[in-house]
Amino acid sequence: MKTFILLSVLLHFAIPVKHSLKYILTSSYGVRGVPQFVAVAVVDEVPMAHCDSNRQIPRAKTDWMERFFKEKIERLQWYTNRCTDNEYDFKDTINSLMSRFNQTGGVHIFQRMNGCEWDDETGNTNGFNQYGYDGEDFLAFDQTTLTWIAPKPQAVITKHKWDRNIDKIMLWKNALNHKCIQCLKEYVEYAKTSLQRTGRITRPDTFPQCLSSQKTPLLSQSAATLQVSTPDSSHPHLEERRRGEFMRTWSTEKDSPQP
Repeated sequence: MKTFILLSVLLHFAIPVKHSLKYILTSSYGVRGVPQFVAVAVVDEVPMAHCDSNRQIPRAKTDWMERFFKEKIERLQWYTNRCTDNEYDFKDTINSLMSRFNQTGGVHIFQRMNGCEWDDETGNTNGFNQYGYDGEDFLAFDQTTLTWIAPKPQAVITKHKWDRNIDKIMLWKNALNHKCIQCLKEYVEYAKTSLQRTGRITRPDTFPQCLSSQKTPLLSQSAATLQVSTPDSSHPHLEERRRGEFMRTWSTEKDSPQP
């Protein structure tokens, strides 16, 4: 059985397939028992690394990602800096959104999912980036028009602000077309060579549920849910359950844009 699983994974990287890289970030308010900020990096639906407000140094979740961090210390430092920056940015954002929605208490969740896809047979690529608040769509980037989509009235002021920032829009576009795809290809190659060399498969930890939004997070049209989960207090994770497709774009800005 172990040999069969290994061959299946090797075939996944060997035959033409669409690969994906996602960064899923969640900030919460009023939720007990979980870190206020959790970020997870996912390659081909498998969590490869995560960090949170209790552990800002990213932790590898696969053998090949652990090797990657050891061989590329500068990338580990980059992820560490991103985790720290996003934690404070997301905290400020959720406070700002609570004020905008006239909320003074309760439980609230602010989320972002960004990343890209690459078809290694056709060479086609795609990117995605969007924000959600309290289980509903808040903002999404339209790559065709290079503008932001605001499905809620409270997001319109942010849409107009971000639409006027041409420099940042060009940063999104560059990251979508180049940086994310380069990283994805690199990770896929690391995963493939690691499996061929070691013959080992590291499965992600089990994700028991401990936090979910009553509404559908991020895209309401996708009927997808994101849940924070913690096997223990020091190693929380983020679980994604997909029942549809997310809208597409990507971001590598140093700071999370403030609505």
